[in-house]
Amino acid sequence: MTVTEEPYHNVVRGRPTCLAPQQSSLPTNTILKRARSKLGKWQYQLLSANCEHFTNWATGLNVSSRQVKSTLSGAAIAGVATAVFVKEPSFKMLLTMTVIGGLTGLAAAQLPIKAIQQ
Repeated sequence: MTVTEEPYHNVVRGRPTCLAPQQSSLPTNTILKRARSKLGKWQYQLLSANCEHFTNWATGLNVSSRQVKSTLSGAAIAGVATAVFVKEPSFKMLLTMTVIGGLTGLAAAQLPIKAIQQ
């Protein structure tokens, strides 16, 4: 899977959108030029080159993913907490709690920044 350019209405399909919490200091034409330079070249990788990484790169921001960080953090916290606080947890329990923690972290990353700050 790689980057493609699609019309705005095809991408959002009527869903609400919002401005990113961090705004780029680059001019719009520079951002578009950077993004278009990777059409067909940016190889998607869930943990290191996903949509959020691409957007941050194209806008000249730090290449990172709040979604990945939150998911991995939630999984790690839930897994460690289960191992520490549950006497002799089974592998199935550890795995289940780790997955639940990861999904919770991912859900938290989807909240708008304003909702988190309030």
